[in-house]
Amino acid sequence: MDPPPVRIVARWPAHRRLVTDLALAGGAIGAVIGYATLGRTGLTGVLLGGAFGALGGALAGPRRYRLTVDREGVAIGRLTGTVRIRWADVGAVGIEDGWQGRRGVTAALAVGRRGDDWPITVPALSFQASGFRVGGRRPQDRLAEHRATLLPAIGAWAEARGVPVVPAHLDDWWDRNRTRLAAR
Repeated sequence: MDPPPVRIVARWPAHRRLVTDLALAGGAIGAVIGYATLGRTGLTGVLLGGAFGALGGALAGPRRYRLTVDREGVAIGRLTGTVRIRWADVGAVGIEDGWQGRRGVTAALAVGRRGDDWPITVPALSFQASGFRVGGRRPQDRLAEHRATLLPAIGAWAEARGVPVVPAHLDDWWDRNRTRLAAR
């Protein structure tokens, strides 16, 4: 018997990076438009563009970043569309750990699709801790509370379908096993 279907929508701070990136992009576009139209008072364009970009990210994140797991397979909502993977094509699921220099460390749920070079991360369950700190907790320790919520979202379905569940460093595991999985 299959577990109940799972549908997860991104909650803060999972889409924090989207909000930040769109605020920066909006600020840059606002600066160009502001200086082109207003001259020296174009700084207003930076502020307005950044605010509209951040608002767009805050609204788009929960609407687009979703994870759906059901009898058909896994659907991963991204900003530009949805990636659907049938259970027959899922090679493994697990936690992908990343290091991004000063930006910090990330922990994300990822799904490996047979034939792909790398696992596909799930933006709805992707968390980041800043690498810049003076005292306080290590970034890895700040991610620990989020790591505990990643695998239960898809683990029961993966086990029911006989898909390997990798508790850490899925990208390394995938690199070692993807040719074996593609042959199946």
